[in-house]
Parts: sequence; structure tokens; C-alpha cells
Amino acid sequence: MQAAPRAAPAPPPVSARDREVEPKIWTTAPDTDACTQYLKQDAPEFSQFDSQPACEEWVQKRRCRPGMRCSDGCNGIACDGTGMHTLSTLVACELGIGIRSIEFREKSVKLPESLDLEQASRLLERALRFPKRKLKLIGVALPSEGASPVAVKQLARKRAEAVARALVLRGADRRRFVIEVLDASTLGMEGYRIGRVFLQLDPSERQPEEYDASYPDYENLCWIKYPSKGQP
Repeated sequence: MQAAPRAAPAPPPVSARDREVEPKIWTTAPDTDACTQYLKQDAPEFSQFDSQPACEEWVQKRRCRPGMRCSDGCNGIACDGTGMHTLSTLVACELGIGIRSIEFREKSVKLPESLDLEQASRLLERALRFPKRKLKLIGVALPSEGASPVAVKQLARKRAEAVARALVLRGADRRRFVIEVLDASTLGMEGYRIGRVFLQLDPSERQPEEYDASYPDYENLCWIKYPSKGQP
């Protein structure tokens, strides 16, 4: 039977005298503004200084506190070790109602028969619980769809109004809609060769006022965790 390998010998204990002569530096503890002296080997991996005044000067100049972490409700927010750069995850946070645009047949204002607005209506109802949010309906018609620029704009507006009526029939509040017309020539994209209506929430991201204590990570929201600044 083979003998078990011997464990590596433990390092000799460091005496208090040895620790006294180890190099020391100044920096801040995580997520604080207080400069603290550390043994270099024990210090947080933040900017380090030889003196307390130099550390305090750094604290005055930096833009965030190294070691802080919070959430904006969608992305995680942190501060780098220099205190000069805020870091964030890159999750797409835009709200929507499941439909970005509705296409129309040439010169038509009739909604496609295959269009299902039921789910979009439910998502819209939820999004409009925030009283400051609107739904933009942006109509687009192609130059070839009208006898004049005025006629093209009228067609684009009628399309947006048609979408608005369809949503109102499903319980939406017409006063929460903003009707706009977009000149198709400004799009500059080959893909937009079909008249359509864009549907955009404004604001398109969830706002701080929409969160309450029932939110699972409520205490970690930046404006809750750092109420004096609303941010780290």
C-alpha cells in the first residue's frame, strides 16, 4: 500500500516585529471615503499612497468609491480601483410592448389582418402605469405613395391614427399617445421600402419611481443604497 504524500510544511509565523517593518500604504476601505493605513500585502486593490494627505487628496478628486456596488434596476453598477471610472454591465434595458413597428400595404391605412394586438395591449397597459410615460406612434409613408409631400404626410398620419384607434378599442387611453410623422427620406436605409408605424415608449426605460419595496433587489438600487446622491 502506497504511503500518503506528506503535507507541505506550514510557513513560519510572522512575528509582530517583522510585521512592524513590512511596507505600509494608505488607501480607503471598500465603499468608504475614509483613508486607512494598511500593510501593503493586506490592502484592498485600490489606488495606494505613501501618506494620508496624498490619500485624502485622491478621495477629493475621485468620481466614485472603489468597492461600491449597486443596481440601476437593470444593470449592475460598480467603481474601478482608481475611483475615476464607473463600470456597468451592458444588458439592454429598453421597455417595449412586443411590437416595434406595423407594416402597411402600399397606399393603405388598413391594419394587417394577421396583426394581433392583444398581447401588445396588455404590455402597454403595464407600461403606462407610470403616469409620465407616453406611447409614440410614428407614421411613415413613402414618397411614391402620395401625389405630393403633403399627401404623403397625411397618409403617414392616418396610419398612426389607425393604430391608435385599434389600441383604444382594446382599452388604451388615447390621451397617452403622441402622433408623429417621419419623413421616409431621412431614414437612409434600404430596408424601409414599406410604409409603417413605429411604436415607441417614452421614456423607454424603467424609471426610479416605478420601483417599490416589493422589488426583489430593492435595497441594492443605487438611489436607495446611496440616497444622498442618488448614485454611488
